[in-house]
Amino acid sequence: MIRWIVAGVLASSLTFLIWTIAEESQRAATVAPPAMSPTPTLLEVRRVIDGDTLVVVTANGEETVRLLAVDTPERGDCYAPEATRFLAEKTAEGVVLESDVTQPDRDRFGRLLRYVNVNEQNLNLQMLQQGMARRYDLKGRDRYAAALDAAEAQARSEGVGLWGACGVR
Repeated sequence: MIRWIVAGVLASSLTFLIWTIAEESQRAATVAPPAMSPTPTLLEVRRVIDGDTLVVVTANGEETVRLLAVDTPERGDCYAPEATRFLAEKTAEGVVLESDVTQPDRDRFGRLLRYVNVNEQNLNLQMLQQGMARRYDLKGRDRYAAALDAAEAQARSEGVGLWGACGVR
C-alpha cells in the first residue's frame, strides 16, 4: 500500500514539474528579446589639445577626452607636433567613443578615458602602429591590451614614428 502511495506522489510531482517547465517555456517564448544596443553616436571634435587629448561635443555639452592606454609626447618634446597633427587629421570628420569597463570612467583631471574610433577603426591602436604614441601601461587589464602591446612592439622594432625619429627605445 505504501508503495502505491509513494508511486502516486512521485507521478503527481513529475506531472507538476513537466507542466511547470512547459509553462515557463511558453512564457519565455512570448517575452520580447532584449533591445539592441543603441547605434554608436558620431561626435564632433571641437579641438585637439595634444596627441592624446581632444574635446568633443556631446548632447550634454563639451567633454575633454583622454585617449585610453596610449601616451604621446608632450608639447615641446620630439614628435609631439606629428602626434597632434595625426590626431587632428584622423578625427576631423568626428569620432565614436568607446569605454572600457576595466578602467575608470574619468582620470584625476576629470577627462573621459576612452578608446576613440574613426570609421570603425580603433585610433588608439593606429597611433601605436604609426609610432605616434607609446603604450600607457594599465597593467595589462584593459580590453585591448594584447593588440596594443603588439602594435607598440612592432612599431618600436621597425623604428616607426617616434621610435626612429627621437632615439627612443
